[in-house]
Amino acid sequence: MIVAGPGTGKTRTITHRIAYLLSHHIAQPEQILAVTFTNKAAEEMRDRLTSLIKDSNVLKVLTIKTFHALCLDILRRDVGPVGVKTPFTILTEADRGYLIKSLLPSDCSLRKMGDTISRAKQNLLSPGDGRQDIAGDIPRDLLDRIYEAYQRTLDEAHLLDFEDLIFKVVRLFEGHEAIREKYQEKFRFISVDEYQDINYAQYRLIRLMAPSTHDLCVIGDPDQAIYGFRGSSVRYFYKFQEDYPTAKVLRLEQNYRSTETILRASRQVIGEGDVREGLWSGIQGTRWLTIARLPTEKAEAEFVVKSIETEVRGISHFSMESRKIDTSEEGGERSFSDFAVLYRINEQGKALEEAFIRSGIPFQRVGKAKIVDRKGTAQLLFCLRMLEPLGCGLDRLEFFNRKRIQGLKDGLNPLKITLKGKTVREKLERIYEGVDLFVSGNLKMY
Repeated sequence: MIVAGPGTGKTRTITHRIAYLLSHHIAQPEQILAVTFTNKAAEEMRDRLTSLIKDSNVLKVLTIKTFHALCLDILRRDVGPVGVKTPFTILTEADRGYLIKSLLPSDCSLRKMGDTISRAKQNLLSPGDGRQDIAGDIPRDLLDRIYEAYQRTLDEAHLLDFEDLIFKVVRLFEGHEAIREKYQEKFRFISVDEYQDINYAQYRLIRLMAPSTHDLCVIGDPDQAIYGFRGSSVRYFYKFQEDYPTAKVLRLEQNYRSTETILRASRQVIGEGDVREGLWSGIQGTRWLTIARLPTEKAEAEFVVKSIETEVRGISHFSMESRKIDTSEEGGERSFSDFAVLYRINEQGKALEEAFIRSGIPFQRVGKAKIVDRKGTAQLLFCLRMLEPLGCGLDRLEFFNRKRIQGLKDGLNPLKITLKGKTVREKLERIYEGVDLFVSGNLKMY
């Protein structure tokens, strides 16, 4: 176990460890598995290994994936024993919401029920197993009824939701020793990034894949465990030495990213008694932090605008004309691209957008709706499912627009006949050529 504070080089450490295992012929490339939480983190890990390992054939064999991508690969190979019909489709978050909403009584919160079902699966609870602490203030019988109907619909439609990926693999490994041992034999050197953020299902998956005879390296920082609201728990981090009594514990305590000012501030925010002692930087900063208390999110947004305009000396599109900024004020000669604004919830982002538009400050917002949930993409995916069925019986039209679905199918039938026998690429090219179908009115989904 590597206990690594912020900015201490977690990714560098884990990638250099993998490179060491390979260069000293301790492990074969196909025996190595590195697991993390996001596609971006997995991509960064692979990029760093590319600079350390020059043999492209070795890089192709390494398995570097998120928990969910790893489990998706396993299910594609060995899904049969857990009763999932193939081929299966992964349910988008938007369609998942539509489905749950169609099952709910009018006085029940969609978000609360969706979160509760996710939490049940993260705790490996099937319909009917729900504990009252999972149900919260949702009546137990209502949760059991909705969860059971939701899962039955997924099973009938050859669908898995995001939480099912890990849930099904854990059940697969628990119930089928031969399959579990196959993957234990395949991945004998396992690394897990951000171990402080795992939930119970992920914990069980790691325990099943990595018995005590394996080389397991986990890295993380209990002070950075921030995803409890998503079902993660730092207790699995502290339980590691109990699970693996012979494990060594190493600590990374030099922060290479932040000034001592930032580290001191973090201790004050977290609380001296709660933050791990020993983290240090050695980078001396010349600027102090500014803390502003403001009454509303709109006031916060205006404060951000004023601060940026001061730093760039009031050169937004409107500020000079409106005399909002005194250019005699002390400020640096910066550009707008030098600034980033971080916020916790989407509602704050809306207030910031409005303030930037009013002030004429150019900006781009990161993290908008996923491309698969955008209207045009959803329309294209619907048409592709109609033309090239993959066993998926669920579409938002079938649940929420049943009166129009037959008309849509009728409208697509001529195109379906035209594309019969063609390759998927040829079908896509033909659809692209006939893209006017999407705006003709016959294919409207909303």
